Amino acid sequence: MSCFPLIHGFPNGHDWTFELVRIAEYGHALDAGQRPPYWADNLYGGYGSPIFLFYAPLFMLVANTFAAALNSIAWGATATLVLFTALAAFFVVHMMRSALDAHDALSHVTARIAAYLYVLNPYLIGDKLLRSANAEFAALCVAPLAFWGLFAVRSMPRRGALL
Repeated sequence: MSCFPLIHGFPNGHDWTFELVRIAEYGHALDAGQRPPYWADNLYGGYGSPIFLFYAPLFMLVANTFAAALNSIAWGATATLVLFTALAAFFVVHMMRSALDAHDALSHVTARIAAYLYVLNPYLIGDKLLRSANAEFAALCVAPLAFWGLFAVRSMPRRGALL
């Protein structure tokens, strides 16, 4: 259900073509040995840009991996958005379910975080479908996991720190 907007009429954002170019440039930077990538040689008329210093790398790294596997940058980017949307939905549902099963202070905090992320959902859908701000979208999708890890540090220090 959370991925339906991605399947029907997607992509439709005004920045989508630039996002595909950024993913291609990210792959070229990796191929050129940049670890981590920082410079996109072919952007802005061949003058280049330090664009990877300004965008979080998670979306482009995963999209580039899917693009290589699917032999298509557009399909790789789309598969990445579907994956992040599904993961965000899973983590929010998991957080809400664990909050309903427990009656301690952590469960109330977890329920509040899940509610905040649910309230952010219209922004998330608008951001990925209209602006194609995929680096920000990926960060918001993994936010439930980061919050869960932060609050799990008390009871499970190693697992919480890893998350």
